[in-house]
Amino acid sequence: AIRSSVEGSLRRLQTETIDLYQAHFDDEKTPLEETLSAFAELIRDGKVRAIGASNHTAPRLAEAIATSERLGLPRYESLQPHYNLVERTVYE
Repeated sequence: AIRSSVEGSLRRLQTETIDLYQAHFDDEKTPLEETLSAFAELIRDGKVRAIGASNHTAPRLAEAIATSERLGLPRYESLQPHYNLVERTVYE
């Protein structure tokens, strides 16, 4: 699914590389090893330069970073939290 989404984005953007690919929704049913391995392939293939997370919980993000370190996989380099005037109590 990740590879398909990236390929679609590259076609729509008419480019060969995505500088920062944000994983906007965390599928907690999919093992992080699988997700991060897919990103590793895309980075190795030159289709993505770096990965970021969006809307991930703190425990899941910590687990992702630990998994990256343990397996030598790419790590999330940025975090885009869901923050707006309506739903800001989680971050304040």
